[in-house]
Amino acid sequence: CAHATTATPTDPEGRQARRAAAGLSPKSPHKRRPRTTSAAVSRGGQGAPGTVRIIAGRLRGSRLPVHESSGLRPTSDRVRETLFNWLQRELSDSVCLDLYAGSGALGFEAASRGARSVLMVERDRQLAASLADTAVRIGADAVHVCCDAAEQVVSSAGDASFDILFLDPPFADGVPDSLWAAVTRIAKPEAWMYVECAAERLSTPPDCWRLHREIRTREVVARLFHRSAEIGHREL
Repeated sequence: CAHATTATPTDPEGRQARRAAAGLSPKSPHKRRPRTTSAAVSRGGQGAPGTVRIIAGRLRGSRLPVHESSGLRPTSDRVRETLFNWLQRELSDSVCLDLYAGSGALGFEAASRGARSVLMVERDRQLAASLADTAVRIGADAVHVCCDAAEQVVSSAGDASFDILFLDPPFADGVPDSLWAAVTRIAKPEAWMYVECAAERLSTPPDCWRLHREIRTREVVARLFHRSAEIGHREL
């Protein structure tokens, strides 16, 4: 509701007469300029729909396309920045697995910040092809894309293959309990594992994974685990 104001008396005829006496043309009625909406201003910028950007490292600022796909919901910039601050000492020369790559935001960020190798797994053919194209376009030489199901990849990977694992499955799915044993087998003894899922889809890894840090929002739980070499495989 607008606030009431007191009108100030005006003399429009006298004002126009004074302008004419001074040799000025009569002033045209004021016209309000159309307002530009914030949506129009931001279009094409960092917040443009359909893209995310790499936050830091060699590939900083590179745009990654986000396609319309069921369950595809890239990790937010705030959560991603926090996660990679936690991992900053672990990334250099690391071997990483991005098991549900989607937009590739996690895997490309790892590659940008010094990972030696990043295997991106994506079962959707269109998304996998886009990830491969993006890797070439931005010069992410450390990235390798595999178009296959997560379960198939972890069952065929060698033991103790990865230093850092990113598990961010389609939003409504969560990580199936049946996957934990295979994921743990392919992780190195001191590996780190990031798991992001909907709050109602929480799944707990084996006891050899110790919760290191956690972020909770109303909809999402993001957790970083560190594997304890002392416990090893005996609790799987």
